[in-house]
Amino acid sequence: MNFRIAKFLCLCFVAITAISCGKDDDSEPPVTPEAKDSLGVGWQKVNLPDGMTFIDIFFPTNDIGYGCAGPFVAKSTDGGLTWTRFSFPSDYGRSFSNIFFLDANTGWIIGFDGSIKTTDGGKNWQRFNNAGGTDMQFINHNEGFLTTGGSLRKTTDGGQTWTPVGPAIDPIGLYFFDNKKGWITNEQGNIYYTEDGGQSYKFSKNVFPAGAAPYVVQFTDSAHGWVAGNKIGSPYNTRDGGNTWNKLLGGATFTDVHFFDNNNGIIMLGGRILKTSDGGVTFQQTAYLAKGQPIEIHFTDPDHGWATGSDGMIYVYRR
Repeated sequence: MNFRIAKFLCLCFVAITAISCGKDDDSEPPVTPEAKDSLGVGWQKVNLPDGMTFIDIFFPTNDIGYGCAGPFVAKSTDGGLTWTRFSFPSDYGRSFSNIFFLDANTGWIIGFDGSIKTTDGGKNWQRFNNAGGTDMQFINHNEGFLTTGGSLRKTTDGGQTWTPVGPAIDPIGLYFFDNKKGWITNEQGNIYYTEDGGQSYKFSKNVFPAGAAPYVVQFTDSAHGWVAGNKIGSPYNTRDGGNTWNKLLGGATFTDVHFFDNNNGIIMLGGRILKTSDGGVTFQQTAYLAKGQPIEIHFTDPDHGWATGSDGMIYVYRR
């Protein structure tokens, strides 16, 4: 069939379709019901002020927490029910994306153009003109790790300076037990283990689909761990220290995990928030966010948790 014939048949089909659709029909088109959230016992929805949409949240206690996204940083002192936005000078950066607090007062917030630190719960902030990053973790008030382009970076002065350590592996996610032992994921979907603070690595696995960004990694002991992220399709877990990885559930672009021990944890899978009490063998849905894609979950314990949504909401869980 040449191009002209194909085009002619296509036009005929369009004309016939138009005629059939043009017949008198006074009936109203069916109304699609508005999608609604389904929140289980303990969950409630909270509106964020000033048009904010958090992409990261961190609660060092059940009551005190911090959220950030772009130029916004805010604090809650009532478990996430209300939020107060901080005001920063214009040179403090416009791309805050990741938060880590050691306690209610001491914490760091990073973006692609540097980082800020507080030691008094946000009353005062110090800006560091250093390399930004995608994920960070502090072991104590002085030592911490940061994932950024190229290689892992480490600080020994509380985040004032960051020094590249080890080979360039393009890290994006990390989880450290102490200042030596930890797990790192990279942009190519690889998982690495280090026993010397990132100076060298043992390659674990690459089990993720092409284009996946496994930026969430957590371990509850040396054997049990979980990995999640963007375009990963499903959280994965290991029960043998990274020798094998198992796909838990599928069908989602964004995933996140937060485990309290080897068996009990929370998984974000697309618009669903699920809990498991057997390490991921079975799941029970606790909430479904119909409108806003969940971006991040954070729990301090099984009875206190939070989820951020792309609809400018935060979802608070209390039991």
